[in-house]
Amino acid sequence: QKGFRRRIVVAGNHDLGMDPNLDDIPFEEIVRQRGPRSSTSASNTEAKQEDRKKTSAQKMRALLTNCEYLEGQEVNVDGIRVFGAPWTRAIAMSGVFQVPGAFNRN
Repeated sequence: QKGFRRRIVVAGNHDLGMDPNLDDIPFEEIVRQRGPRSSTSASNTEAKQEDRKKTSAQKMRALLTNCEYLEGQEVNVDGIRVFGAPWTRAIAMSGVFQVPGAFNRN
């Protein structure tokens, strides 16, 4: 933590492994809505093995040992209130941290 007293992390709408609503869903199912994968340097075998992996928000969060992870929480940093929340309204295809009907101004 050289140079920083605190590190604050907030997941975003592309952080598949952090959304507990997607736990135990094969990676390929989560991204299937996006269409065919773009070509990468990985071989087809490696890509298929990657698809079989499942997400686990609890395991991912356990890896964050040198920071504070916020999900709908607030912390005070030197008198400044910092609120972190990953949720977005349901418009993107990935379905990560999306809340249907949220943030509507009706």
